[in-house]
Amino acid sequence: MNSRQLIRYILLLAILSCFSNSFAVVPQRIVNIVYPSDETIASFSKVINAGHLQGAALADVYRERGIHYSDLGHYAEAVADFTNAIKFNSAYVTAYINRANAYAKLEQYEAAYQDFATAQKLSPNNQAIYVIRGSLNFLLGRFGDAAADYRYYLLLKPGDMYRMLWLHLSEKYLDINKPSELAKYARNMNLDVWPGALIKLYLGQVGAEDFLDAYKKNINSMSPEYLCEGFYYLGQYFLLTGNRQLAADSFRQAVKSNATKNIEYEFALAYLARLAQ
Repeated sequence: MNSRQLIRYILLLAILSCFSNSFAVVPQRIVNIVYPSDETIASFSKVINAGHLQGAALADVYRERGIHYSDLGHYAEAVADFTNAIKFNSAYVTAYINRANAYAKLEQYEAAYQDFATAQKLSPNNQAIYVIRGSLNFLLGRFGDAAADYRYYLLLKPGDMYRMLWLHLSEKYLDINKPSELAKYARNMNLDVWPGALIKLYLGQVGAEDFLDAYKKNINSMSPEYLCEGFYYLGQYFLLTGNRQLAADSFRQAVKSNATKNIEYEFALAYLARLAQ
């Protein structure tokens, strides 16, 4: 592959990466997954060092290398690349969001919130801002702010049942005795498709024991991602009802799924760390 072909290939990757961002913000010290630098990093570096790109095109390659650094768990390097992307394109909304995400992984929360605020000014209706910042607010116990972010996100994307679940959890942690808005948001959804069963659980349409029994009967035919999700939200259900032991057991099962790309996997690790304190 010659230099021009490599540049086109990497810019294509940059476009495609816009559609595959992680929402996870749990600190790297808790997740503790790090992979060595690889040939993809080397390819990005070759294009950057060749000096053929400038402006927005160079910013795209820096951002794409930063995303790959993030995927490998190298968040300091990712921050440096996102910073360079912003240097060459000061209105690069997704680079601000990516850098905010990386700052969160490094527990540099003030910097993360500043980047989210800048991204929001540049692109007020960018969905990623609200879902990722909502996750960070939830992680830090800022449940009122998390709920506000999820509500705005659901105005932009009203059919996202996962964010309905996160909004419900935010509202319940904010005030366990106050009815949540889950029923309102789920009113027109088909709850017979995943993750509708989880919404039924939280709405009281399915009992926890029945849900768990049915889940265990199908455990061998379920993907790691669905296993992780089911056990994570079941853990949150038990935690809200005061059963810390069953909550911890469920979070351990979520981690056992090894669905490391799931936000639920990382949050299960975070809650296990809290329950162990």
